[in-house]
Amino acid sequence: MSCNPKWPEIMDQLLPGQTAADRPDITVRMFHGKLSQLFELIPKAVKCGKIIYRIHVIEFQKRGLPHAHIAIKTQKEPVTVDEIDQVISGCVPHDNAQLKGIIESLYKHSCRPERCHKKQKNADRYKQPRRPLTNNSYIDDAGYVPYKRLTEQDRLVVTYDPELTYAQTDT
Repeated sequence: MSCNPKWPEIMDQLLPGQTAADRPDITVRMFHGKLSQLFELIPKAVKCGKIIYRIHVIEFQKRGLPHAHIAIKTQKEPVTVDEIDQVISGCVPHDNAQLKGIIESLYKHSCRPERCHKKQKNADRYKQPRRPLTNNSYIDDAGYVPYKRLTEQDRLVVTYDPELTYAQTDT
């Protein structure tokens, strides 16, 4: 989860000319509130049984905005590609206009090849390999799941759970 500096809860408290980075007290307080709401939504949205545990870490980006990395362990883990595809997507949805709008505005990197892929054709400047284009998700030899990504635009999508995404944007 990333802090959105345009959340109304932040914007409404800024003075003219201020940005979220100018008021870390407001920004962090609102981020923690939204993160708490997300933690309440996760058990309701998870399709894989009871949550055994949750781990999270909060980091701050260069421009001063917090984001959280969250991992959960569930009772019934998805083990097949079909089960994984039911809970996680890496594609822009074309059959649901509302979800497509959410994904395009909140779940896409603004990475541009000329900026992020300066030196290596198949990796970004942080040495991360480019997400492969593939018609189907699969589990590789190391147990990692390269998610289905059909187009160049899908390479920029942050993986998401459609149900949790809906629930989170409704709060």
